[in-house]
Amino acid sequence: MGGDTSVAYGINALGDVVGSAMTGRAYKYHAFLWHDGKMIDLTSTSAYATWATAINVLGEIVGCARDSAVRFENGGFVYLSDEVENLEDWNLHCASDVNDEGAIVGWGTRTDGHFRAFLLKPVD
Repeated sequence: MGGDTSVAYGINALGDVVGSAMTGRAYKYHAFLWHDGKMIDLTSTSAYATWATAINVLGEIVGCARDSAVRFENGGFVYLSDEVENLEDWNLHCASDVNDEGAIVGWGTRTDGHFRAFLLKPVD
């Protein structure tokens, strides 16, 4: 992993870095976590291009995959739209940040086609 191109998008208070790096196949990018001096491919089995955009102090990582907002876990990702109650007419395209309380922000579209910011808060 890493190829000749990588981009860092986020860092947490512990010094962990997330981003996207070329996998060796032309124009194929995978989300990565840089932890303890090692680059870890967060989506090693994914056929999709993925980007990790943010990481909080708890190690929760969010980003984008296949034009969808995602949360990375266990070598893959979960679509945020599958975890949100009452999503209604939203299409969540990318998660851009996650705070230490687990709130996630990003952007998406509604049925009117206009880009909109979103805020997802964890359920207590």
